[in-house]
Amino acid sequence: MKGLEAIRRAVTREEAAVIEWLLRHGEQGSDRFFVQIETLKIASRCTCGCPTVYFELEDNQTSRKGERLVSDQLGTVDGEDVGVMLFELNGRLSPLELYSCAGADKPFNLPKLEDLYTFEDASKRQASRSN
Repeated sequence: MKGLEAIRRAVTREEAAVIEWLLRHGEQGSDRFFVQIETLKIASRCTCGCPTVYFELEDNQTSRKGERLVSDQLGTVDGEDVGVMLFELNGRLSPLELYSCAGADKPFNLPKLEDLYTFEDASKRQASRSN
């Protein structure tokens, strides 16, 4: 991540769908965050070209210390594997973070829902590629 750009907007339908998918495939109890999706507001985004966004937190909190991973999954964008993670802080969803698994610097978009998969599915996909 190179830096953050302050923005203020609601999550897009695409972002909301990815967040919902991550919660459905996240840690046990992740479903408690579903009610937050429709009211999430984006406070900033990464400037490196990835689609990482940071959600507004209560009381204009700027420190992200203590964030906890809720869901850590994978996806494919333009044939490249990407990591897709969702965090929470003090019971509130915080960033939706995406990164290139290959460490590529080129910009990329959110994966489509059909291109998201779990780490468990990744080994199955790898096995089917080997056959």
